[in-house]
Amino acid sequence: MEYDRNGSRIAKNNGLITASIMALVIVKNKNFIAVVCCNAFLIQLLYYLSQDRAILVEDRSYGIVANEGQQTRYVIESGRCSDVTKNCYIVYDDVDILTNDVNRYLLLQDVREPETAVRLIPAAGIKSKESDSRFWKVNHTHINTQYVAVMLTVPFGVATLALSDYMNHAADVLIVGLGGGSMNMFLASHFPKMAITVVELDPIVIDIAYQWFGLEEKENVKIITSDGVEFIRGAADKSSLFDIVMIDACGKEGEITCPAIAFTQSYFIENLKKILKPTGVAVLNVLPTDDVTEPVKKLVRKYNEQFPTCSVVRLFREMNTVLSCQILELSDPHTSQRLISKQFQNSWEHFGFSHQFGVMEMVLTNSGKQNDSN
Repeated sequence: MEYDRNGSRIAKNNGLITASIMALVIVKNKNFIAVVCCNAFLIQLLYYLSQDRAILVEDRSYGIVANEGQQTRYVIESGRCSDVTKNCYIVYDDVDILTNDVNRYLLLQDVREPETAVRLIPAAGIKSKESDSRFWKVNHTHINTQYVAVMLTVPFGVATLALSDYMNHAADVLIVGLGGGSMNMFLASHFPKMAITVVELDPIVIDIAYQWFGLEEKENVKIITSDGVEFIRGAADKSSLFDIVMIDACGKEGEITCPAIAFTQSYFIENLKKILKPTGVAVLNVLPTDDVTEPVKKLVRKYNEQFPTCSVVRLFREMNTVLSCQILELSDPHTSQRLISKQFQNSWEHFGFSHQFGVMEMVLTNSGKQNDSN
């Protein structure tokens, strides 16, 4: 199959060449026929080489693999496995036949829910069904998943970041868990002066993010292959400080899938506290293994025991809870709750998340504001 650089399927324009050959093969001289055929082949080859828009693609695994209601799925890559985590990954594009939006997903082979989802930018003037979406770029200003949108908004809710003049924020940000890189690429797109460090355990995930999810290591974005727990321990030993620490690292053990069990241990929480600046915030994606709330409450209580101020945002569309904690102690929790709620909502609306995901509420879980999370 042949495609142009926009991914548009194009027909082989060899009509004239074929006609020329058919006209000439009637010549009885066999040697002359052989010469003509060779010349025709060379002309055809030179024609293709001269078309700088032509790309040859041979990939029999690409194609429609499932039709699910309003969606059509195309497998991009399947079965790449990691020697480090023993995980195997699937990448697929999903076409919504009603809106023609195309999203790309990274999925663990044995897990039902995708790890990462990003929106693709279609080639101009081309319908998705007429194009190979593997060639499309990723829209790094669009967030597909509710929990990622919440994690990105929380620092504004707790005033670590401010909407006023936010383009000039020069915050130090640490992200543990790369996935497809949607968080760090969104931040790099909106906040060019942020210094962003991303730590990912699995080199296969990093390769996939570069190949299929538009990951870019910009001047202000650094990608490190390392264990997140060990990286934070080392940062604490070196007294490195961050304004924002986002943890989106999942595992297969225990009652909670996210964060991985190592990020729930007391020694890790102590190290996490040590690397936060005075007004900094740690933000964690929390996802129970089963559809139950008690393991989430238990984890929130564990963080509450070591941090003077924590908040949660419970998601309605997804099973996730976003937990955030600060070393800053609030003098008036009731006033702070109103302020946090207002700042979070303003930021949620500013980035267009309210239209996309609905209304969300950020609630303090300690500092005098008790609820059923404790």
